[in-house]
Amino acid sequence: MQSVNEVQLKINDYNDTIFEWIPYYQIVDIKDLSNTIYLAKWKDGPLYWNGKVYTRNLENKAIILKYLVNAQNITNELLDEIIAYYNKVEVYGISQDPDTKYYIIIFNGDQYLENCCVCEKYYTNAKRKWCKPCQINWLKVNFTNWTSENKQINNIIQEVQLKINDYNDTIFEWIPYYQIVDIKDLNNTIYSAKWKDGPLYWNGKAYTRNLENKAVILKYLVNAQNELLDEITAYYNNLQIYGISQKPSTEDYIVVLNQEQYIKIFCNKCTNKYVNTEYKWCEACQKSYLKKKFTNWTSDNKQIDRLIQVMQLKINDVKDIIFEWIPYNQFSDIKEIGKGGFARVYSAKWKDGPLYWNKKKYTRDSNKTVALKCLNNSQNISNKFLNEVEAYSINNLNNTDNSGEILKIFGISQNPDTKDYIMVLQHARGGNFNNWLNNNYKNFNWSYKLKVLNNIINGLKEIHQKQYGIKWRS
Repeated sequence: MQSVNEVQLKINDYNDTIFEWIPYYQIVDIKDLSNTIYLAKWKDGPLYWNGKVYTRNLENKAIILKYLVNAQNITNELLDEIIAYYNKVEVYGISQDPDTKYYIIIFNGDQYLENCCVCEKYYTNAKRKWCKPCQINWLKVNFTNWTSENKQINNIIQEVQLKINDYNDTIFEWIPYYQIVDIKDLNNTIYSAKWKDGPLYWNGKAYTRNLENKAVILKYLVNAQNELLDEITAYYNNLQIYGISQKPSTEDYIVVLNQEQYIKIFCNKCTNKYVNTEYKWCEACQKSYLKKKFTNWTSDNKQIDRLIQVMQLKINDVKDIIFEWIPYNQFSDIKEIGKGGFARVYSAKWKDGPLYWNKKKYTRDSNKTVALKCLNNSQNISNKFLNEVEAYSINNLNNTDNSGEILKIFGISQNPDTKDYIMVLQHARGGNFNNWLNNNYKNFNWSYKLKVLNNIINGLKEIHQKQYGIKWRS
């Protein structure tokens, strides 16, 4: 056991706290925080070293009073408890309530407020006065105040509730169905609704509700009690899930979700997760849309039609090109820019332009400059031609200077006079490499040369990976 005097004599430095007996009349403005914990002010305040002597100038210092109930006598255990506190937080000293005779430990108010008033451990979140052990204990005590009348469901809810780690974590709940109003069908098993009382939130002191008529999404799990935990886990990792309810008439369970988050992440047509949440682009819905449009166009050649359909259904990102059959009358301002043994290349303006996604639907980038690769004597479709077209990339049309990539392909057309087929390609603004080199050689330094060389290597690598045919000329 250590005496109070011994504690005082532990000081080692000028800024160590002088442990004191503090007369009770020095304690004013006492406010109850939690049963045995009070906020107060110490009139004279603690001693501090001013460079010459100990003095006091922290008048009305904020302090915390910890009442030691039924501790009217100084015992070894009492002193040990005081010493234990002294080793953890700044303890100013001891006082005694003259009415109850209870001894009081007096702490630095600023420092002690970082500790939970109930369990006296450090707050998990001191700014919000939120203590994880205490809130988990509160949830456990509250288990008896609600029931889904299904032991398995109760266990699921309890398990999820006890996963909370911070004040702003959602308290997963059993939500009585009568709490859900203004229900509107969105897609068979998905409904929008309002939750009358709204979810629990931490107000700095306790959990309460003030989000009345909170907009929610209801995900009905038809005959799916066994998959309920998997469904909850899947949603829990993606967005805020408020809890579970049950429709009395069908006994189907319902997952209740944050509506604002849901509509940002999940497609309101098919309920699949958006591939691109920023652009609200759903791969499943867009492929379905393209399939429905198959009957709206034709090249009058089954092989070409089938190829275009295959290419269209390769899309998996919002920036992927929608490969199309492009009528030849869509092209204007056609100019030859190159030729080889098997093809001639032209620049042209595509009147309607390619499709692109504008966050709501596909629209067109009109008067788009494109390259037309006209294949000589290609009136009869060969597998070689089909393979070459299919090998071109439609993925991620997002580079502005074409560096490091081979050209993208927009679709196929046909010259009505010669019947030759045409590959409609992304236009390289600098023309072929020789033209580009002649126009830009003055800007070349070693750093730029290495960059260009690296881009060429990457392009050749992609060509070989896609097994394009390359004909070298001496």
